[in-house]
Amino acid sequence: MLRCIVSVSLILHFSVSTIWCKDCIIQTDAQWQHLEKRLTTSERFGSKLMLIGTVMFKKKSTEQIGIEHLQFAWQGEPISHLSASLYVKKNNKFMPLEENLICDGSWNAPKQLITFKFNKPYYLTAHTQFYIVLNMPCELEETIKVGTFTLNKHSLPDTIQSCLNDQAGKLPMSQKNACLDRTLK
Repeated sequence: MLRCIVSVSLILHFSVSTIWCKDCIIQTDAQWQHLEKRLTTSERFGSKLMLIGTVMFKKKSTEQIGIEHLQFAWQGEPISHLSASLYVKKNNKFMPLEENLICDGSWNAPKQLITFKFNKPYYLTAHTQFYIVLNMPCELEETIKVGTFTLNKHSLPDTIQSCLNDQAGKLPMSQKNACLDRTLK
């Protein structure tokens, strides 16, 4: 059985949850970052591309761990429709480009869940970081700013599920809205 040590850090500008297990560290970080340099897209189409969080896996073992899907539960005012995409960080830099896109999310309104189902298993490296980007209608911005997305531990491979407890895996948007509302440069 893997032993876990939990460390949750809340800092004025960052909300970071980290779980240490024998073989893997899982860290979530809430973000609130507008990804478009110009606001014309949101003005024209009524939506914004927002980076809302990251999920980082630091794998210590040489065992192959493949992720087939990630699922996040929404806690907040119910949302009828949400569009999101999952990207991976490559070359030490995050860019929301097609080549970094893992998959688009599927929103389940009755259950208030967003599921990122991978086309094929994504095998974790020593350091793998995923980025969650919402294509958010402008009218949902205030609703999302006061809610929380939580990583569902059952969406993780069995070998690392025990690395995530109830206190970790949270992306509280309310921690971000007053502190960090910036545009990617």
